[in-house]
Amino acid sequence: MPWKQVEMDLMSSQYKYKQAKLDSENKNASITVRSCFYLVPFIVVSFLVTDVLGALLTTYSKEDVFYAEKYNGWRYLIVFVVGLSAVNACFSYAGDLNQFTAALLSGGTYVEGRIRIGRRWNDTADHDNNNFMLRLEHWKPMMPYPYKATSLARLWSYHWHQCFRSFWLSVPYHPVRKFSNELLGKYLPPNMVKPVTMAISTISVFFFSGCLHEYVNVILLGPNTYPKYAGFELKFFVVHGVAVVLEKLVSQVISPHIPDKSPYTWMKSVVGWAWVMSFTFYTFPLFFSSFVELEIWQELTMGLTKEWFNKTALETPWLRALCGGLL
Repeated sequence: MPWKQVEMDLMSSQYKYKQAKLDSENKNASITVRSCFYLVPFIVVSFLVTDVLGALLTTYSKEDVFYAEKYNGWRYLIVFVVGLSAVNACFSYAGDLNQFTAALLSGGTYVEGRIRIGRRWNDTADHDNNNFMLRLEHWKPMMPYPYKATSLARLWSYHWHQCFRSFWLSVPYHPVRKFSNELLGKYLPPNMVKPVTMAISTISVFFFSGCLHEYVNVILLGPNTYPKYAGFELKFFVVHGVAVVLEKLVSQVISPHIPDKSPYTWMKSVVGWAWVMSFTFYTFPLFFSSFVELEIWQELTMGLTKEWFNKTALETPWLRALCGGLL
């Protein structure tokens, strides 16, 4: 694969330049030009949320978290929820800041828009009277609310951070898919080649992601501490990769028997959400343990709200109950 293509994929981890070009040439597209300063309130709010939640997490020592993991599931759930929300807010303001910087350096504006297919306009994808309305997303949210995911596939492909998505598609996914397709085509029936190839390609992405996280742990933990957590990240990502494949298989078997109307669609979403949250929470220690050793949450706050938060928490019983032993 040419390096130029890899470089373009890396640059497009957030900005969909190809889609933007097509939309700009589409007569049915309605484009709104916005000043980059329109993003400033979103950046500030996300930053403050990150700082406050980070301040809460700094009341926990690594001993607190490891103890909660083993003996206090509810306390560990608090760390899980607050940590997930803090990371979500952190990536949100980082993504908006990236967009702000790019817009500022390219004239001070960016575009939003919507496209009409039919006779009506709307800001969301919707079906109504055989008309299809689609929102134009030229700038992808960096981490759009992972706690809204109703499937593991959706969690990893859309709701989790998008920093490496294009890279993973370019490097492991497409080459592995092409190689697997050519190899398995010689031995498997034609109707089996595509699903098996997709499964192998999907798991390969998670495998490479696990390897990357293992490498990061080697650097951050050092040779003395890393062996204690060796393989945790790789196991976490491979398990999730296999779960994504199995989830897809189960969905293909069950979905045809579920009516595509309320309340069945609502029930399906609730069950899917419960499955994603419970499975992720159950496997979370594999992902999080090495970061607990580093007390990585200390990096989520710049300390701007820490003094205020600690004072407020000490005066507010329910908030104090959410905090760790360092407060």
